[in-house]
Amino acid sequence: MLFRKRASAEDEERKKAYQKKWRAAHPGHGTITSREWKRKHPGRCKQCGKKIDTYANYCPAHKGVLGRNPNWKGGRAKHSAGYIKILIPNHPHACSRGYVLEHRLVMEAHLGRTLLPTEIVHHINGMPGDNRIENLMLFHGVGEHVSYHSSMKRGEKNV
Repeated sequence: MLFRKRASAEDEERKKAYQKKWRAAHPGHGTITSREWKRKHPGRCKQCGKKIDTYANYCPAHKGVLGRNPNWKGGRAKHSAGYIKILIPNHPHACSRGYVLEHRLVMEAHLGRTLLPTEIVHHINGMPGDNRIENLMLFHGVGEHVSYHSSMKRGEKNV
């Protein structure tokens, strides 16, 4: 086995003197932790260039992009209510993590335009994962959607 030679007392003193001289020439260096430095000098996402405050190399929208993570599912995720979300960070109505609900994307493709934030896409059969265009209905606002549901409760068929 090879052992590392222990530094002599002279070497230690020389090293300390050099460090003291260097600190005097560079005030402020070595006095803050790396976490504090990172907070003052935020990094940027390697994919989109967005400022990030953490030690990560990617913003939350690009964290698992391009299969870097073994749990990467290709940009599709399931919402807790059963809706399917698609990762499209540059979509005008994407959430903070870059996801858009799939049924809204299907309706946008069918209409050939971006939906307004006030427009509501309704699933006719009540299954949020069934995003076929024949199962989707567009309402222009919350009031129209609520009146549709109340008329369905009363038993009116032609609404």
